[in-house]
Amino acid sequence: MFRSIHHKLAQRMALHVSVLLLIIALVLSAFSLFQSAQQLRQQLFQTPHQLLQTSLPTFDLATFNYNDRLNQQLTDGLIQHPAVLSVSVLDNTGREVAHSSRTQACQINTVEYAIFDVEDIHLAALNHRGNDIGQVILRADPCLFVQEFRRTAIHAALYTLLLCVIVSGFIYISHDRLLTRPLQRLAQRAEGINGHTIDSQALAQFHSDRPDELGQLSRSFYRLLEALTQHIHKQQQAEAQVADYSAKLEQLVQRRSHALSEVSRQLDPPTQTANDAITQARKLLLDTALTQLGTSASDVDLVSLQLHLQQARELDHIPQLSRAMDHEERLSLWLQRVLSQEGLYPSVVTHIEADEDPVLLAEELTIWLLVKLTACIRAVSSAPIQLTVRIRPQGDDQQLCFKLCSQAQAVPAELIDSELISTPHGLIPGLKVHRQLLATHQRQLSISYEPELELAWQLPCQHQKALLNAVRRHHPQALQLIINSALQRSKLQSSLDAWQLPYQFGDHPDVGSITLTDDATLAGQRNVLLLGHPDTGLPANWVSAQLLLALSNLCQGSQEQIGRRALVAEDNTISRMLCQRFLKNLGIQTELVDNGLQALEKARQQHFDVILMDCQMPIMDGFEATRQIRRDSLNQATPIMALTGLSGEDERQACLGAGMNDFIGKPFTQTQIQSTLLQWLDSPAA
Repeated sequence: MFRSIHHKLAQRMALHVSVLLLIIALVLSAFSLFQSAQQLRQQLFQTPHQLLQTSLPTFDLATFNYNDRLNQQLTDGLIQHPAVLSVSVLDNTGREVAHSSRTQACQINTVEYAIFDVEDIHLAALNHRGNDIGQVILRADPCLFVQEFRRTAIHAALYTLLLCVIVSGFIYISHDRLLTRPLQRLAQRAEGINGHTIDSQALAQFHSDRPDELGQLSRSFYRLLEALTQHIHKQQQAEAQVADYSAKLEQLVQRRSHALSEVSRQLDPPTQTANDAITQARKLLLDTALTQLGTSASDVDLVSLQLHLQQARELDHIPQLSRAMDHEERLSLWLQRVLSQEGLYPSVVTHIEADEDPVLLAEELTIWLLVKLTACIRAVSSAPIQLTVRIRPQGDDQQLCFKLCSQAQAVPAELIDSELISTPHGLIPGLKVHRQLLATHQRQLSISYEPELELAWQLPCQHQKALLNAVRRHHPQALQLIINSALQRSKLQSSLDAWQLPYQFGDHPDVGSITLTDDATLAGQRNVLLLGHPDTGLPANWVSAQLLLALSNLCQGSQEQIGRRALVAEDNTISRMLCQRFLKNLGIQTELVDNGLQALEKARQQHFDVILMDCQMPIMDGFEATRQIRRDSLNQATPIMALTGLSGEDERQACLGAGMNDFIGKPFTQTQIQSTLLQWLDSPAA
């Protein structure tokens, strides 16, 4: 690269000298051509005049003797000269006694006419012994002199170009030998070192004893490298100290956060009360069952005893209620089926509102809570119950929002909001138990008594539309199918066609695509979903809900393996190191640069998920780098965050005008970076 640059410098120097020499040569050639034109102009005038004066005595004699034939012969002879175009002889009466002419031998342009602008008509009087007997008119032909002028101009141009080429070549070769090669050797020595391996032996290569300017340049470079090496070593020590400080600070923050979480958990009254509520409810149910068993056999209510034992057993297994059930059904039909199995619909729940979209993998906890809370309301009131269920998006997740309303008036809170509620068939868990159950899942049960009894809660669910959108977003290309079983192929095609997911059949897994196969030899390979093998994939009798969930998990796993990548452009070493540490804590890989030009080069070479750009940097600032990235790079749509210590409205408008999307103020923290990135990493740049 260095040699190429110096070749260009030599070429430029040779070109500049050639242009200067060409201008000088053109001036000299123009002067020479001017002198030559003057001489040719003089010859154009003198040559026809001399020819006419030489032939004039003969014309006098022929005209005096009325010898027209001789006059004609004389005119024919004169036009044979290349400088004569036409000759006419007139007697004293004005009669033309002889005339000869020829066609002009060349085309003369306007410039040449201007150069040879001389009188081309020559007149000479004929007399004999003092008597006027006529005149001769001769017209000159300038072609001979014009052609001579053209040859002279061409020779001058060729000599000028030849001189320029010879001088340019000499200058180029001299520059290359005297300057480029020594500088190239100096550059080769410089390319062989870096800030991590430079030592005194490498520095000694740049110490030169040459007395000329190149020796002085080499010695200056030696002093510069020596100072730069010391600066790099100090910077490395500072970066190591910052990294160590950052790691210790992170450990301290983690220990502090863990301690605060532990204290908060121990001092949280609702959770403690709820745990006591479940324990108390289970104890009361078992005590009631033991009391019944202690009576005579005839007095034991088997239905009530069985209900109490079942309720206690369910309270024991509450942590297992989050187990998923594989099914896919419209929400309204699913609600009717669940409530009908429990004998609650249509006799008790008189109104159901629900979205008609299919729900995937509703949790067992969802069914348990719906049935139990409906039973709680039914236990304290015989009024009709209305059930409303909606699917509401919350970020990337979906929430099933339930609301049970009863027209019961003035229901005592202590009757329903307790550990156990008494029913004609026995005791059942009250709302206090269900609140604890939701609290263990970081959920909340809201209760309203006015103007009517209302229970509301929400739980996460899987939504078919959301899962399909996730698959399409993470895997836009076609799925690869390697299926040997005709039954599996038909079943698979039916599901994929219904979901409108692209697919293609093949013989080998595609590295960049998800592969669905029933070939057990492909088990364990990356991005391969095995059908018909429950230990490593899906069972042979898989349903569409299982397939869609497996595809979604596989796509998200593939996306997590790829990981997110960020470009950090920051000239301050400490800020750059802290930014790298904070992004690493978020699982984001980082590329670090210290000026806008390097950031632009990186953005043109590879794609990033986010770019953190300092506004004030050397060589190229963040504003110009952002404008060029938006104009021409692989990251035209990548979110760009401004790292700036300026908080004024003018500075913010300048950032937005340059193409940045958001701001992170200095000094920044882990929380600031995380909250800002969460707004942009999962959404396209504005």
